[in-house]
Amino acid sequence: MTSWKECIPLPPNFVWLAKLSRLWLLVWLSSHVHSPYPRITRADDVTPRAALVTLAYEYDLEPLLSSMHQLEDAFNSRYNYDWVFFSTAPLSEEFRRLTSNATTATCVYEVVHQGDVPLRHREKKDPISQGQPSQTSQEAASPTRGDTFEPPQTFRQLQRWNNGPFAKEKRLQTYDWFWRIEPGAQFTHDIGFDIFRFMRDHNIAYGSSKANFTPLQRSLLSHQVKRFLEKHPDLLHAEADVAWLLGLSDNGRSHGDSLKSQESNSDATQIVGGNFGND
Repeated sequence: MTSWKECIPLPPNFVWLAKLSRLWLLVWLSSHVHSPYPRITRADDVTPRAALVTLAYEYDLEPLLSSMHQLEDAFNSRYNYDWVFFSTAPLSEEFRRLTSNATTATCVYEVVHQGDVPLRHREKKDPISQGQPSQTSQEAASPTRGDTFEPPQTFRQLQRWNNGPFAKEKRLQTYDWFWRIEPGAQFTHDIGFDIFRFMRDHNIAYGSSKANFTPLQRSLLSHQVKRFLEKHPDLLHAEADVAWLLGLSDNGRSHGDSLKSQESNSDATQIVGGNFGND
């Protein structure tokens, strides 16, 4: 026959020691068990001051919305960087409504004055800026940009402005980083990291995708790159891939052959720049 024994309560000191041991075990486990989520190790890891910038016309609405939806799904829906829309004339209410509805980020709309901004950054001795027709501008016309609707001189000035000086606009002085988005650009792959943070943390000031060039553009670009590298060989990074800029592929052939296979995957150029004109 089983005999029952009276349960004797533990002394208060033992109860306190047991609770302390349990607490210590929980703290130890939380510090040693691997977490599937990345941890922020930098105390000063603040969000970069960055924006997605585009020069848009009213007729760019459809291709621009396509680019916005793709980029939001692939990247910006997680980081919510501002969109800044420059235009040569006030954009319609429908344009603003549809573009602002395509993102949860802040949208800024700014008018570029054709008579001031593009002309202010011209080089005096540049034949393009002096109104002389260039073979490049005649061949490199884009069906989705303003060359069809803008006068040739104005279009060249805007394209020049869109390739760099836009970063000096007062509207952008609150940003340090810029990603220039062309209406119609395709973003078919998920971008699983913050591009601006990566560039900032690795001291990368500029990056670009491999663009879709015409044979004449390729020839002119290759010539300019070769001249620059001959003059400044110390500026070429040891790991830089410049073969495609020099007009050569890996096997020494003209890069035009290998570029043909890339054209279907590269409908536009997306450029990311940091501290661009804010020095």
